[in-house]
Amino acid sequence: MTTTIYEFAELLADGVLVADKAGVVLFANAALLELLEYPREELVGHHLSMLIPEEHRSGHAQLFEDFRDGEASHKPMAGRSILYALARKGERIPVSISIAKIEDEETRMIAILRPLPSEFSELKHQAQSDALTGAANRVYLSARIKELVERGEKFGLLYLDLDGFKPVNDRHGHAAGDQILQIVVQRTQGAVRSKDLVARVGGDEFVVVLSGVEDPDELESIANKIRAQIAETMNLTDVTVNLTASIGSVASPRDGTDEKALLERADSAMYVAKRGGSGYHAWAEPV
Repeated sequence: MTTTIYEFAELLADGVLVADKAGVVLFANAALLELLEYPREELVGHHLSMLIPEEHRSGHAQLFEDFRDGEASHKPMAGRSILYALARKGERIPVSISIAKIEDEETRMIAILRPLPSEFSELKHQAQSDALTGAANRVYLSARIKELVERGEKFGLLYLDLDGFKPVNDRHGHAAGDQILQIVVQRTQGAVRSKDLVARVGGDEFVVVLSGVEDPDELESIANKIRAQIAETMNLTDVTVNLTASIGSVASPRDGTDEKALLERADSAMYVAKRGGSGYHAWAEPV
């Protein structure tokens, strides 16, 4: 039976991967090896987590276990955000993924990976991104928070608001204001990990989602790092400016798991920080 499945898989244009119940790769068809640029010996016999971007591995491991031990026999894994497979040289390949489970002599998991056209990936990226800064937009932010809550993962939220942005924008013009917002996103992204999400949720308001981070001291440290980065002098096209950011923090599940409530509490904490003076950080009041 196994031989027949493998022979059939070699005829398919889509990538096919078969793993045992522990996640060790038993088979990869030629289409998958070509897509991810792996020689067969470097993939078969190794754990499939090597094909998952690092920031998604813990969540993927949980999904794998839930599906393996659950009653469903197949599942499309496409969601609101693009799924990526990690190629041998580190390139992220956008794909749609469907998985199936075969239970005969032993449990085996089959994944079918279909590469997405670059135009589709670009359109989806545009739908999830802020056009000016390239940061995530509210749609992607909401999807990310819901994803973490559904997985039962802990995470922190930092709600940022620039201090004194409006007067600077009014004085130097919208072009300067746009540059400032772009710089803020770049500096914030540079202050956090690649797996964290930076979203623009308003004119000069941003939310950072820190997956796996709930410890107050760690969140405080990250908030201070972001504030320090933003406070550095910004050399714009025609002027040099200095701005600070006020930040409010919450953590989930400690402060709740409802997306709207978490954002509102982080926003309220940010205003507490603002009342403390420019460039402050404040925690949300305990539930």
